Amino acid sequence: MNRTKLVLPVVCIVLMLGANVASAASQAIKDMANIVMNLNHHPSGGEKETLKKIIDNASSTPGERALANALMNMDHEVGGGDKGKLNALMKNASAPAEERELAGILVNLAHKASAGDKDKLKQLMK
Repeated sequence: MNRTKLVLPVVCIVLMLGANVASAASQAIKDMANIVMNLNHHPSGGEKETLKKIIDNASSTPGERALANALMNMDHEVGGGDKGKLNALMKNASAPAEERELAGILVNLAHKASAGDKDKLKQLMK
């Protein structure tokens, strides 16, 4: 019984720490949020290089690749084919919340991020 009393708090702490780590946005999400935060109609040449690296990175998730591809292809707004992929990503409950959040921002984006979206992007960049 004493052993259970010692193990249970340790397990709870490990689970809480794991949940905090899992909810942190990946570097790819942070990079894309930064691009969208400063976006003016379409990504710059340097920003497109960053997006290409995300797309080509073997450790990028399928959602990160879809987001990076949609951003790379955008011109004033996300195009139809990419918009469909982002809508699917937004509805995918197994995708990380940060990916779904960024997908929602991109789907509704026209030229620049809104003030409300910029607040969300700041949270993703943390």
